[in-house]
Amino acid sequence: MTMHELLDDPMVEESEGPLLRCFPELRKGDAVFARVELRNDGSIPGIEDDQVLAQPGAMGMLVNAAHLEEEPSQELLLVGFHLDNGQLVMVTCLPDEVSDEPLNFTA
Repeated sequence: MTMHELLDDPMVEESEGPLLRCFPELRKGDAVFARVELRNDGSIPGIEDDQVLAQPGAMGMLVNAAHLEEEPSQELLLVGFHLDNGQLVMVTCLPDEVSDEPLNFTA
């Protein structure tokens, strides 16, 4: 399944207003960038525990957003990243783990 197929799911309804309070301009399908190294915490089947999923600066695509049921103020982003081998993985990120702008690595 490609990232674009995920976005074209007819069962997924778009909500009124911003998808995220932390990034009000972002919409499904928009590019986001890893701010930190993202690793598998063991929750992604078929991927080795502690495997790097995205390096800082890696571009991914916002697939969906949600919040923790027990803490509605804690937003979560579902982001699709491609591994070095081309495999697509869905990574649940906290808002401070991604950026809506490319990272600037120059000093």
